[in-house]
Amino acid sequence: MKWPTPAALAAVWSGHDRCPRTMRPMRLLLGVALLLLAAHGAAWLWVTRQIDTGFTQWMDAMRAQGWTVAAGSPVRGGWPLTADLVVPALSLDSGGLSWTGDAVRLRIAPLAPGVLQVQPEGVQRLRGPGMPEIRVEADAMLGLVPLDAPETADLSAVGVRAATAWGDVTVAALSGRIGPLSAAADARGIVLPGGPGRAVTEASFDAVLSHPIPPRRSITRRAALWRDAGGVLTVRQAALRWGELSVDGSGTGRLDEALQPRAEAMLRLAGHATALDALSHAGVMTAGGAMAAKAVLGLMSRPAAGGTVVDVPLVLQDGVVRMGQIPLLRLPPLSWPAP
Repeated sequence: MKWPTPAALAAVWSGHDRCPRTMRPMRLLLGVALLLLAAHGAAWLWVTRQIDTGFTQWMDAMRAQGWTVAAGSPVRGGWPLTADLVVPALSLDSGGLSWTGDAVRLRIAPLAPGVLQVQPEGVQRLRGPGMPEIRVEADAMLGLVPLDAPETADLSAVGVRAATAWGDVTVAALSGRIGPLSAAADARGIVLPGGPGRAVTEASFDAVLSHPIPPRRSITRRAALWRDAGGVLTVRQAALRWGELSVDGSGTGRLDEALQPRAEAMLRLAGHATALDALSHAGVMTAGGAMAAKAVLGLMSRPAAGGTVVDVPLVLQDGVVRMGQIPLLRLPPLSWPAP
């Protein structure tokens, strides 16, 4: 089959072709194609405008909750396959808690028109109350936000690299889900500062807040109001697999009068002796504390498949983690900014 030349197509479109009967279907197909192309362009323009409008409304809502929001000028893109809005230099700050990203890509794909894809790009910078900055990069990060339930999101990331004041942390794969008052996450292939000997096979948690955090400009004020309302963080499930150590447990936490954490937890441990030795060698806990903990846990252990397990009640109060009356380790106090 010989395809028509551009001149022949022009003749078909103008109606001056020499073979009107044979070329009339071609003229019709060309018209339909141009019409579809125009409709697709109009739809792409409308969707990107809607993303831009939604992003502006989101910034206004965050500011109403007490956050400081800043961003560069959004740039539309993705045509013809997706509708994208790239927001450079997006940052959030709540007077002590902040996040800044090099760029965030907001995307709606034709195969999933009811889901907004949020893709952080470049370096992400995180800072908590009284904590040094953490720089995070990843091979890929993605958040999926249903447009009919924007208060929830499914998160995933691969090849995560975090630069902290204590050293570099890498995570092979991370997944999670955020709801209005809940959060859950599962991380695999974690390497802590110090090399392969600090590899954590798996870490996960599922937690829920009893009360929403009130909107205020100061994060210190928000924390105090949440505490005064009887706020409780309940960890419904948590798990850790680190070498021979296996931990499963649950617990609750709250803030005391000084806005310091106070928590109670019940853990089920297996392979704890090696982990206590590692914590002692790393200076996280004293050698005497590790020795006392091993002695008590040995008395509390009971036989189980593949070894022994022990159920351990822990309490965090005044910055000290205790197992019964035995102090295990001291945590640095939270440093809150002035309200």
